[in-house]
Amino acid sequence: MDLHFRVNLINVELFTDAATSQESLHKANLAKSAINGTDVKFKMLSNSAMKADVALKSFTVSDTRSVKDTKFREIIPAVKHNARQFVLNYRMSAGANASSLALVTVDSPNIIFSLDAAFALMNFFMSAFPPAPAEASAFSGKGSQQAKTSTSKPQTKQDSSPPSENTMAFRVHVLDPTIILLAAPKRADTEAIVLSIKQFLLGVLALKVDQMGMLMRRMNRPKESSRFPDDFEVTTVAVCTGVRLVPSILDRISRASQEENSSTRTNWRAAGRPTPP
Repeated sequence: MDLHFRVNLINVELFTDAATSQESLHKANLAKSAINGTDVKFKMLSNSAMKADVALKSFTVSDTRSVKDTKFREIIPAVKHNARQFVLNYRMSAGANASSLALVTVDSPNIIFSLDAAFALMNFFMSAFPPAPAEASAFSGKGSQQAKTSTSKPQTKQDSSPPSENTMAFRVHVLDPTIILLAAPKRADTEAIVLSIKQFLLGVLALKVDQMGMLMRRMNRPKESSRFPDDFEVTTVAVCTGVRLVPSILDRISRASQEENSSTRTNWRAAGRPTPP
């Protein structure tokens, strides 16, 4: 199967719970997002191997709340270069023990927001989940669950055949991300805290951040800034070789002990002594 399609523009607009009719939509605006230049390629071979490529020209988010006065409507503005902002490459091999690899690249994402806009979006997405039950109902539910468990029938023995070992690897590469937190979005000369990173690289067992820095500036004077602290780098690597060495070390110790016991039994037999237990 070979699939390839393109979509020039995808718009998604969010409204608060105050949007109860067509007339109330303009008062319940929350945010609007746009995905420009979507290009998707998917290919699956006869042996179940597959590959997929997804590319986005740009991704934008705007604050459309009419009840809020702000000079900065663009939460995620469009990129200023002609390259693709988001690229996903996925590959999966064939066979019972298939391996897959996902590579994600995000180029120059820029986020400009204030705390009230962040909380408004968070409340919108969290409203889809039911509130946490009270402690009393939690305890009663736990007791009833224990009663059901005690009266339930034992489960049948499952198939002991070894499962197939599928491996999954990924890498996330973010270039030149910038996060700007506004102090007073109503003013064009508001103070802002800017977090900038030269490169962010995340893998299965590694995390690397290059030239991470933070500064304060006014939005109308971007060249005048105060940096704190100086740029620094972060590198974290998880090493799992020690876990794999433990079984081999234990096997060596066990074999050495067995060889020593065997040699001791042979010597005792040669001397005519009773064999130790």
